[in-house]
Amino acid sequence: MQKLLEQCSVWSLRQAYTEVFSEVRSHPEVVQRLERAYTLLSRDMEYSIERGDSKALLQFRIRSPHGEYTVVPSQQSCTCPDAQQGQYCKHRLAVRLLLLALKRSHQAKMARELEQSR
Repeated sequence: MQKLLEQCSVWSLRQAYTEVFSEVRSHPEVVQRLERAYTLLSRDMEYSIERGDSKALLQFRIRSPHGEYTVVPSQQSCTCPDAQQGQYCKHRLAVRLLLLALKRSHQAKMARELEQSR
């Protein structure tokens, strides 16, 4: 997880959290999972997230103290028990936060480079 997280700033992770929170705030159970997903990314050293091996699909492997799960963002799927019961799990939320944060960090980097080239 560190390699992926090293590519995004604390600011971009927080901005991603704010964006997702605004979408799910009317669903308290999802907000709780979002909080856990943010903690998982920002402070929980018992979890790891890495890019999966698939060439065809963007997927992530999440290792936790309770097992290893695969998240496929394009299919909105996770192999964890919560997701299998139809819930929006913390693993999917963590991947969503990570992807949004990486996107924001990349955009900020591009803007800085553009500004410096003037």
